[in-house]
Amino acid sequence: PTADDYDYVGREKYRQIAKKGSGTVETRWMRKDGNIIHILLSSAPLDPSDQSKGIMATALDITDRKLAEGKLLSAHAELEHRVEERTAELRESEEKFRTLAETSLAGIFIYHLDKFVYVNHMIEVITGYSREELLEMRFWDFMHPDFREMARERGFARQRGEPVPEQYELKIVTKDGNERWVAVYARSFQFAGKQAALGTAFDVSDQKAKEAQILIYQDQLRSLASDLTLTEERERRKLAADLHDHVIQMLALCRIKVDALKESLKGIQAKAADEIGAVLNEAIDYSRSLISKLSPQILYSLGFESAVGWLGEEILEKNGIRFQYLEHGTQVPLKEDARIILFLAVRELLFNIVRHAKAHEARVAIQETEDSVHIIVEDDGTGFDVSSIPANGRGGFGLFNIREHLYSIGGQLSLECRRDGGTRITITVPTR
Repeated sequence: PTADDYDYVGREKYRQIAKKGSGTVETRWMRKDGNIIHILLSSAPLDPSDQSKGIMATALDITDRKLAEGKLLSAHAELEHRVEERTAELRESEEKFRTLAETSLAGIFIYHLDKFVYVNHMIEVITGYSREELLEMRFWDFMHPDFREMARERGFARQRGEPVPEQYELKIVTKDGNERWVAVYARSFQFAGKQAALGTAFDVSDQKAKEAQILIYQDQLRSLASDLTLTEERERRKLAADLHDHVIQMLALCRIKVDALKESLKGIQAKAADEIGAVLNEAIDYSRSLISKLSPQILYSLGFESAVGWLGEEILEKNGIRFQYLEHGTQVPLKEDARIILFLAVRELLFNIVRHAKAHEARVAIQETEDSVHIIVEDDGTGFDVSSIPANGRGGFGLFNIREHLYSIGGQLSLECRRDGGTRITITVPTR
């Protein structure tokens, strides 16, 4: 044995022999070349009944085993060190997550299968339930009945890895029974080795209330704009009636009197009477044209269908554009307000063809279905980029204003610009 093991091996072997005659002990021997090897030294009496007959000893070289054990112990120590470091890192990461989550203005939650496994303080604030209550609930329990099944189906589908929307809005019912709107963002992830879902939630109830109020204001503005248009048209009609019943009648009476006076005049005076009569005729013609522009009487006397045909002749044909009119054949059952708004809309669309389309031909068709009427205005012009339509409504009645006015009577406008040129606009208005 080495000098360090000499005394230990001697004492241990004599103790083993004295006690039961046999035993083993590990020691180190120094080889002739100076290298140290590990030895398992075993001993046993030659005659167990008489130890005085001698002892048999064997030595087994266990150097390789000892080296392997040393490497194993070193690896185990390294592993324990790394586990301690990783545990500390995870503990620090968890503390950071909890600090961040608990101070976040967003509600943060984790659910696995049907139960919450984590909720932060803001989820308590949004729902009114305590953390303990929430961790005992299924994640869809406080959803509004209108959204409960959707939330349940998407929650399970998300955990199965199926494609579902990550962001959406839904309504919940708080602990005190109030309804709140919540914007949710959720996605699947691995939690404790299991498929789960992590999500954030924001209370958007105030935003929803403001959006609803804005929609109310928009409806009120549409209604006001429609009322203004209809009021303006009624005033135009009234003014046109006044012009027809008074101004034109007085001009016509003057013309009759001038004609009667001319019979008693000769020479220069008769010529002057003719000139006055011509001026009066011009004034009458201009007044009638003005009346027609102010409020076309054909709309009220013969109906909407006849008024549309008159518009095509007045606006398109007088500007060199061929006009084709496919009318319904019978009077479409429209209220007066709807007739006025549709007449103004068709007039604006025909003016747009003249001003912008560079068309050679245009067509207007009126079609009636069971519960609606469709007015189709199309041309063979250059068309235009639909995305270039301004959203501010400037520029006269415009497509924007047409849509807004149609909305007030439950109507809508669709627009199609064909690749081969031309534009097709369809106005649809309910008749019931």
